[in-house]
Amino acid sequence: MFSARFAYFPLLFAFLLGPAQVCAQADWAQQINGNGSNLNDVAFLSTTQLVAVGQGGTVIYSTDGGMNWNDGAGIGAGDDLLSLSFNGSTIVAVGKNGRVVRSLDVGVNWTEENPAAGPDLNRAVATFIDNSIVVAVGKKDGTAFTVFRSTDSGDNWTQLGNPNVPTSGGKDLNAVAFSGDIGVAVGIKSGANFTFLRTIDKGLNWTQINLAGGNDLYAVSFVTPLDVVAVGKAGVATYSSDAGATWTKVAPDPSAANLNYITFNGNNVVAAGTQSGGFNLVYSQDKGVTWNTATVNGGAASNINALASSSSIMAAVGDGGTILESTDGGVNWDAQTSGVGTNLVGVDIINPMIVVGDGGVVLLKNSQAGSGGGGGGGFSGDTYGSDAYPIDVPFGGEWLFALFVAGYGLYRLRS
Repeated sequence: MFSARFAYFPLLFAFLLGPAQVCAQADWAQQINGNGSNLNDVAFLSTTQLVAVGQGGTVIYSTDGGMNWNDGAGIGAGDDLLSLSFNGSTIVAVGKNGRVVRSLDVGVNWTEENPAAGPDLNRAVATFIDNSIVVAVGKKDGTAFTVFRSTDSGDNWTQLGNPNVPTSGGKDLNAVAFSGDIGVAVGIKSGANFTFLRTIDKGLNWTQINLAGGNDLYAVSFVTPLDVVAVGKAGVATYSSDAGATWTKVAPDPSAANLNYITFNGNNVVAAGTQSGGFNLVYSQDKGVTWNTATVNGGAASNINALASSSSIMAAVGDGGTILESTDGGVNWDAQTSGVGTNLVGVDIINPMIVVGDGGVVLLKNSQAGSGGGGGGGFSGDTYGSDAYPIDVPFGGEWLFALFVAGYGLYRLRS
């Protein structure tokens, strides 16, 4: 116990830390990840099991809802991992230079499943179609589109070639989405046409579909088994009402700046991306046919780097510690207090919400109180390195004093 002469330290350190840190203390639980590598993607496997992947082949996992994190075992440092997908306890992560790694035990142990050193397998492009088939797409391989496919849950991979995929005029593929047997991949424009590839047999054979007035597409999502939305460069948006067989370009473009990400909740679709004089968030209430600009309450405009949705809430995270939440289908958004200034690049929601970013930042929201209603809630978080350690002491004067004398701004916060 600290002596009584430190009884007034809470007021002093409340001033030193600033209102964002202190305000967040009442509502949020902070989690600390000892791996300082940038994190690129995160996912809840269940309400208690989480996995995140990132720079240099980093894989970390939690078995207690994100409270504590451990390094995955079995793979060494190497190419960055950009995206992960899972089915039950089986997880596949893909990344640069064709890197593929797999875990069969919710992220504890990993093996290299590299199909061969080759084109980058891009962010958010690996997906389980059923219990065993996995598809990943990426940068073009010479003149051919790059599509890798596994039929044994990611253990063995085949790079599809002629006649399964077009082998001439290939472009980088940036994203892929499936609904049942039908999948759509989108990418860099081909001449004056948008680039769409479509499969109706779980990714075995792909057909190129042309749509004039093209621009690069960065994200695609099935809103329903028939309704598909794709967005991209300079705020372009396209939609299909027949599972990707034919496409229509939205006019006018929903935004003037790049739209890089999509999320949806029912018929409500949100797209976001590069800032352009303000937050670049647009929404549709009719499955991508018409669009409007969202209203953001608070926060400094920044690039949005990831989106996620649950049945009741949408989340957007971005540069400079930006976290935004919406509870009305993306029409209105409230800025949250993250407590960090680093770029945030991944988010997933069950309940709570998990956010990851540069420098190994991991933020966990353990209550929805105050969210989406005027910015009443907030996150707080940071990471620690080799010469620092987390502390877990009672909230109050001793807590703040320990934070000060440790000198690194790391803490575990309890609501």
